[in-house]
Amino acid sequence: MSRFAVLLRGVNVVKSASELQAIEDGNPIVPPEAEHGRFLVAFAMAPDRLTALLGKVGKGVTSRNWGTVIKLAALV
Repeated sequence: MSRFAVLLRGVNVVKSASELQAIEDGNPIVPPEAEHGRFLVAFAMAPDRLTALLGKVGKGVTSRNWGTVIKLAALV
């Protein structure tokens, strides 16, 4: 199984190929291609960490733009 990891201040956020594909397939908002760089996807070590995005971004949360997510899903 292919896996993709994002190194974040010494902590790894790891998503499998199937998880990345599910993120791409399950996205309810499909931005136009010209907007891929402005549409962000947040990755968290644990779902409750996403609440940090409402205030200060906490440890274990990182984001990538939609274009990067699509490219990574195609690579793994």
